[in-house]
Amino acid sequence: MRINIFLAGLFFYLSTTMAQAATFNFNGVDVSNCTRSGAQYTCDNLSMADTDVIVIASGYGVTFRP
Repeated sequence: MRINIFLAGLFFYLSTTMAQAATFNFNGVDVSNCTRSGAQYTCDNLSMADTDVIVIASGYGVTFRP
């Protein structure tokens, strides 16, 4: 019984540390795989995971190309 609790805790620890979300901020700074002209970004092949987040600041535009 004690080993089951240990294994469950180990699995939980490993699964939470491996799932790190990335945040893509479009707020006037450079973003990888994107070009910027003023307040307009154009992105090619922006690879994202299920937990990643995109934040677009007010006044900025983002175009994604397939």
